[in-house]
Amino acid sequence: MQMKYLVILSSIISITSLPVDAHTRVGTVHGLLDGFIHPLIGLDHFLVMIAMGFLAVKQGGQSLWLIPMSFLAFMILGAELQHHGFFLDAVELWVTLSVLVSGWIVWRKERFSPVLAVATSATFAVYHGFAHATELTGSANLVVYTLGFLTTTSLLMLVGIVLSVFAKSKMKMMRTVFSLVCTLVGLSLLVYSNS
Repeated sequence: MQMKYLVILSSIISITSLPVDAHTRVGTVHGLLDGFIHPLIGLDHFLVMIAMGFLAVKQGGQSLWLIPMSFLAFMILGAELQHHGFFLDAVELWVTLSVLVSGWIVWRKERFSPVLAVATSATFAVYHGFAHATELTGSANLVVYTLGFLTTTSLLMLVGIVLSVFAKSKMKMMRTVFSLVCTLVGLSLLVYSNS
């Protein structure tokens, strides 16, 4: 039993020492590799993408493919909105809220209505896609960069799906740790954004 708590504590310490915010701000990324790496360098994107995989498995049925596919489609929409000069208010706040809500989604055992699950996924995706595209420079190729972050996003959602399917015996502990990490990261983002 003590080993379990040691693993949880060391996981939390390790994860919370990573950067929580992947957004390097405007004009710092250019191509495929940047797009591919972007969701991996900040826990905000990393956690939400894995949570969407958990959510897809929890919902089951058509949601197993509908949630990941809608997330990807609405990320593209968010990136396109930013690329074409549209303005979304409080993007970083929405990204932060997505981290906090993702922790609650994973922690909660009950399913959501299919419409609410897809709508939640789509809303988060628009803001994450918008945030990704905000960092492009004028010389960047939006299509190539988007292909990079969509590939990593797909892989992270697949990680959430695989963990949900193959780690059923450890699911309670995994849900608890994941939710706690999301809460800590979300609160850190709130503090960081207000400082």
